[in-house]
Parts: sequence; structure tokens; C-alpha cells
Amino acid sequence: MIRFHTRWLAIVAAATVVSFGATAAMAQSAPPAKVDGAQAEAAAKARDDFMKANSGREKALIAVMKGEAPLDAKAVQAAQDQAAAMKDLLSHFPAGSGADAVKGSRAKAEIWQQWDKFTQLANGAVPATQAAADAAKAGNVQAFNEKQQAAVKACADCHKDYRAPRQ
Repeated sequence: MIRFHTRWLAIVAAATVVSFGATAAMAQSAPPAKVDGAQAEAAAKARDDFMKANSGREKALIAVMKGEAPLDAKAVQAAQDQAAAMKDLLSHFPAGSGADAVKGSRAKAEIWQQWDKFTQLANGAVPATQAAADAAKAGNVQAFNEKQQAAVKACADCHKDYRAPRQ
């Protein structure tokens, strides 16, 4: 009986550590290190490429939602790639790489001025895209549509406050 309790406690402790680690990774308290000059330009370009790739996947997934494309292996892969990408979203926002420092960047200065709010909104995309990917993998079109709609909303909520319009 004691061994059972010891094992149970070890399992609970391990689950707690894993859960805490995942939460800590998602809730970043400060933006990535400040960059300037060529580093800022490179960071803004990498962020733009990252967002363009996300947009391409999102368009393919919205086509599935609209019934214009099947929920096939290609769509499942796009959903899984989108979920994986969202886990790395915050690393694409080093301080000093916004529109106030890099011409053509659509990242508003408010990102770094309101980092806690920004990270809360950005982190909302992580579970939303993962839920859509899980539904896609299960082949459940109705659940995928609902979960993908939530993922699109999570992205739009962040873009509404923190992305400048195209110039």
C-alpha cells in the first residue's frame, strides 16, 4: 500500500512539473532580448516570413471550414504545423523590432509597452490551434470547424490591437 501511494505521489509530482514547465514556457514575462540595427531588420523579416507561413496555412484551413477543401492528410498536416508554430510565436517579437524601429514592420510599439496583455492574447492561440489540430487529426469535421473558428478568432484578437494596417 505504501509503494502504491509513493508511486502515485511520484506521478502527481511529475505531472505537476511538466504542467508548470509548459505554463512557464507559454507565459513569458519579458520580451525576447532587445535588438537594434541589422538584428532588428532581420528579426522583423523573420517575423514577417513566419506570419506569411501562418497565413498560408490559415487560408488552407479556412477553405476546409468553408467546405471548399477536404479535411484530408494535407489539411491535418497544415493544422498540426500551425499548432507547432504558435508555440514559437513570442520568440519572433524581440524588443526593438517593431514599426517604430523597422520600416515596413506591422508590429505596433504597444506590443512591448503592453507585453503582459500581448502575451496573454498571443498565448491564446496556442491551445486554440492545438485543439483544431487534434480535431483535424481525429477526422471530425464539425469539431475541426468549431475549433478552427476559435483559432482564427484568437489570431484576430491579437492582430486587432497589435498589428498595424498595410501601408
